[in-house]
Amino acid sequence: MHRLARPGCTGMKRATALALAPDTLLQDDDPAGRQQALEALACWAQRFTPSVSLWPAPVPWRRARPEPGEPHELGLLLEVGASLRLFHGLDALLERLSAELNEQGIRARAGIAPYPLAAWMFALQAAASCTEPDALQALAPLGHVDDGQALRSALAALPLHHLAPARPALGPLQTMGAHTLGELLDLPRAGLARRFGRPLLEALDQAFGQRPQPLPAFQAPEQFERRIELPIGFETTTLVLQAADSLMNALIAWLQARQAALRRFELWLDHHEPPPTQLVLHTRAPTRDAARLRELLVSRLDILQLRAPVHGLRLSCTETQPLLASAGDLFARDEDNRDSLARLLERLQIRLGPEHIRRLELAADHRPEAAYRLQVIDSLDRIGPGRDTGQAVEPADAGARLPRPLWLLREPRPLNERNNRPWLQSALQIVAGPERIESGWWDDHLVQRDYFVAEDDTHRLYWIYRERGGGAGGWFLQGCFG
Repeated sequence: MHRLARPGCTGMKRATALALAPDTLLQDDDPAGRQQALEALACWAQRFTPSVSLWPAPVPWRRARPEPGEPHELGLLLEVGASLRLFHGLDALLERLSAELNEQGIRARAGIAPYPLAAWMFALQAAASCTEPDALQALAPLGHVDDGQALRSALAALPLHHLAPARPALGPLQTMGAHTLGELLDLPRAGLARRFGRPLLEALDQAFGQRPQPLPAFQAPEQFERRIELPIGFETTTLVLQAADSLMNALIAWLQARQAALRRFELWLDHHEPPPTQLVLHTRAPTRDAARLRELLVSRLDILQLRAPVHGLRLSCTETQPLLASAGDLFARDEDNRDSLARLLERLQIRLGPEHIRRLELAADHRPEAAYRLQVIDSLDRIGPGRDTGQAVEPADAGARLPRPLWLLREPRPLNERNNRPWLQSALQIVAGPERIESGWWDDHLVQRDYFVAEDDTHRLYWIYRERGGGAGGWFLQGCFG
């Protein structure tokens, strides 16, 4: 169980923290991991507004690393003014943000103001007022004000330590009677600049909107790669799937931020002993549908036998393509059918293996037994009417040929003859033909046949032929019409 030694108190030494809370679980600081998690959250936030910036902002007075005891200020700044109408107002937007953050297991606080630094300080005040640090709390926006005077009053009441440049000089400033931003404003500016430097006044002006604070917009990286370490070795694929859900959510958010779709992604399962287990998953058509990608992962993990406990996961995607949003339609379209077919093929290929799922492909050969071949399905681009839909395909000069049946025998079947007529349970009456096929001399499988359409006494139609040129002779059944 995770415990906090003293809520809101940071910078303790290890021995002090353990003395106050012996059950505390200690973990090494991971700045790179925090930054990676923040970037994943920024990709998710771009669902609500394209104007997302990472905090800390690159301002002159901010250090690269915080001093001991100084809180890690990491967060996001969202410009939501242009999105309020789309999400039916600020309250509805905050409610949705809160719900989705809670689903991800993220406890957040928000501040709202016309200026970035002011909004950030309101968020810090919201975090400081939290009384249940272990609980997932809803967003508690402070500074939700409508006029400049109310905003100025709310800012003036904030504690001075929320202004980062004031923290190194917090002791002297409090000695001078400045405990809030309002009290800091009452001090002479010239004296503050001489004693504490210009960055303090510049930050104060940015908080009250008297100095602009441009922020660089966040850009999602061109390639996706996320890695997580597991607290213990997972020995079942069910646990692995639960751990991979956070990586899949980050992948979907990244695809949405990039306005892209994928056809291939990889999941690596790390064990104590190398090599890792690699899972390569393909989609038949470009997609960023979360349910579809998770379904692929579930199907693959269901048939996986873990060779050793899993201690880490890494998800990567390096190949994407732009995906344009499509308008909705009241009626089903061909694209909907193709999407259903693609999902079916994906599940079958994962379960049975890609080499066991094949399609019929036409070949440029007049011999019926050589006019098609079985091919492994690698794309749906060539699937269409007349091929995989069961419809008959007519050659270009179909008018000069007999109709072709859909049902062909695996091997031609010899027919008996009675009174010089082919016999199949009854005498067959020739109704069309002949069509002569002479082909295959190049591969030593020469055929010389005359094909006919024949009808029995129940009016069922058959495709039959007779050998020519010194072959086996007699009549053969090649196929039947439905």
